[in-house]
Amino acid sequence: MIKPAVIYSLVVEMLKAKRTGGAIPAGITKLPDHARSVLSDLCAEAVADRRDIRGFRDTAESIFAVLLNCMREITLAESIGISPATKVKLVKADLMLRTDDSWVSVQEVAESAYLPRPHVESNKV
Repeated sequence: MIKPAVIYSLVVEMLKAKRTGGAIPAGITKLPDHARSVLSDLCAEAVADRRDIRGFRDTAESIFAVLLNCMREITLAESIGISPATKVKLVKADLMLRTDDSWVSVQEVAESAYLPRPHVESNKV
């Protein structure tokens, strides 16, 4: 797990990068994919609303809090596991991308939900 001080510094660096159009901080690769997306989106939104200029510290702290909660939820989900059937529901509700690392195959979903596999006729000659 990344230390909170490192996460906060990533938030500050990302806000600066979004404002100046500079390079994205190299340490961002330490964050999970979803957390990186959340950080990028929140920083872009803060820059667009000019909240990063009016109240840089408050903006950085609010993004930091959201990012910590996001990372806690990711850690919790990974520790208890999200069932494949739930993952399918999340994709259908547009709350998860099919390309996420945690995506499972249709076969795994069928096995986890104890659904019978569809019958496939073969063309044996």
